[in-house]
Amino acid sequence: MSPHSPPVDRQKIRAVFNLDCVGGSSKFGAMTSGIEDLADQVRRAASTSGVAVQVFEPLLQNSDHYNFAIAGIPAMRLNAGSEDADSRLRNVLTEADTRDMVQQEELLAAMNLTRAMIDAAI
Repeated sequence: MSPHSPPVDRQKIRAVFNLDCVGGSSKFGAMTSGIEDLADQVRRAASTSGVAVQVFEPLLQNSDHYNFAIAGIPAMRLNAGSEDADSRLRNVLTEADTRDMVQQEELLAAMNLTRAMIDAAI
C-alpha cells in the first residue's frame, strides 16, 4: 500500500516505520513527523526495550517516511547515529561502507526497539 492509495485504505495503516540506517552507532534517533502519538509510542518503546532513543518531532523531508506522513499516514524514521560524532554512518554509500561498520549489538538494539515500537502501535 502506498501514500497514493485511496483514503479508506490509508486509514487501515497504523504506522509506517522507515528503518533505513539502524546500524553503525548505538545512539538512535526517531523522526516522528510531528505526530504526537508516534512520539509517545517511541518513548514507551524506548522505556520497554531499554534502548535509548532521541525523538525529533518536526516533519522532515529527508526520508521515505515523509510521503506517508503528508498523506495522513502516521510515519516515522528510526536511524542510528543521531547526535553521535563517532557514528560509522558517515561511511554510508562510500567505499568504506562495509559490513564491519555495523556491530551485532547495534542491530539487536534496533530490532528490540523496533519490536517495542510495533507493540506500542498495535
